[in-house]
Amino acid sequence: MTPIPLLMLGAWTAAVAVFDVRFRRVPNWLVVIGLVCAIAQYLDGFRVLPFTIEQSLMGGLIAFIVFLPLYVFRAMGAADVKVFTVLGLWLGVGTLLPVWMIASAAAGVHAIYAIARPRVPPVVAFGRVLGSGAVHGGTGSQPLRGAPYAAFLVIAACFVALHRLYPADFFGIGG
Repeated sequence: MTPIPLLMLGAWTAAVAVFDVRFRRVPNWLVVIGLVCAIAQYLDGFRVLPFTIEQSLMGGLIAFIVFLPLYVFRAMGAADVKVFTVLGLWLGVGTLLPVWMIASAAAGVHAIYAIARPRVPPVVAFGRVLGSGAVHGGTGSQPLRGAPYAAFLVIAACFVALHRLYPADFFGIGG
């Protein structure tokens, strides 16, 4: 397998994670880039994971159908729906459940931290206070709110993709 699709996935997921963590939003142009890359893997025959175009389309459709009601009822942002749909197209239907479970576990840890944050002393790294509510979004006027769920989704997707590609070597065990 050529590493190019995996590198494209890694670059896209890194960009999504940075935007979501820093600004709590993922620009539409970034979602479109992910969509184009997900479709492009069929043009050259090199895929991140070995699956058919039907599995890819089913992954995108199921991801959209599952997350759309969460957006409608304001439990999730529109970017989360779009990112999960692109991940479904990119990685296929077989990766959706583990990605969702890992991302949801990370969001749960984030929620516990957010609740406990007033009682936890701030962390200082590189001269900046982190985790005390002092980190602000793009305007600097309001503290960031909510969990960066799209970031959790793309990080989970990378773990799942790497585990599927290198199952015995992923955790440093195996031959």
